[in-house]
Amino acid sequence: MGARFIDAPELERLTGDRVRSTYRMPDEPKGLPPADAVIVAPATFNTINKWANGIADTFAVGLLCEVMGFGTPIVAVPLLKDALARHLAFGWSLDALREMGVRVLFDPEAPPHARMPSWERIMHELHSVVGGRHSQG
Repeated sequence: MGARFIDAPELERLTGDRVRSTYRMPDEPKGLPPADAVIVAPATFNTINKWANGIADTFAVGLLCEVMGFGTPIVAVPLLKDALARHLAFGWSLDALREMGVRVLFDPEAPPHARMPSWERIMHELHSVVGGRHSQG
């Protein structure tokens, strides 16, 4: 569904690789280039809960589950309605993702219209996560 909100040809031009939003067909090339890091933003209620519980029933969540297995640094930025943010499953899912090493940017005290951090802040967190990984290894 997110593919409706992006310019896939422009992303392909910028990255030099194809953009995938669905499972590949058997005659299509395997694999994607290894990611140095991943940003999941804005992450929906469903995405967070399915990802945390390993329910890989969409290409995006399946890819996130797989990337976690490679130890790739991930920054998740949930953006959802206030009522959904109060659901117990959402809190448990955030805790589970954090326990699995995902950097989660979510302030439940922020007003709903201000919950999405700036892209500058998101990129700062990403560089922090990637920098910490490189300094450890």
